[in-house]
Amino acid sequence: MIFQKYIGPDMFLWIRHYVVEVCAPLSSLLVIAGIITFSGVFCNRTFDLYACWPDTFPGNKATVPCPWYLPWIDSGKSYRVCAIDGHWLRVGNSSLIWKDHSECEDMELWKTLQMIYTIGYSLSFFSLALSIFILLSLR
Repeated sequence: MIFQKYIGPDMFLWIRHYVVEVCAPLSSLLVIAGIITFSGVFCNRTFDLYACWPDTFPGNKATVPCPWYLPWIDSGKSYRVCAIDGHWLRVGNSSLIWKDHSECEDMELWKTLQMIYTIGYSLSFFSLALSIFILLSLR
């Protein structure tokens, strides 16, 4: 997979490479080649720190594959809706833009990680409590 060459401690490095390799070339190629020429009202392309969203006509749903910088995802898609007024659909009356990335989440992975850190914190807490008890009893 593409993301394997960016494995490292810094997630922002993966995201930066994603933007450089996916978003920027997509935008410039489409405009230079004249493949897409939008005029009038539309939701413009953007990167929301999750995925690159293409120009989308009002009333349509934008669909993009899950970002490759998420190493636990092999397939799936994210969705965003372009409202009739040419702005991305928002969550209720907030400024947050709605998106559905449920296909890009691995709930089993998160449950496993939650169990691991719960056990780790519990062992740490009991070790600390035991050491304080021993320290106070030897005093």
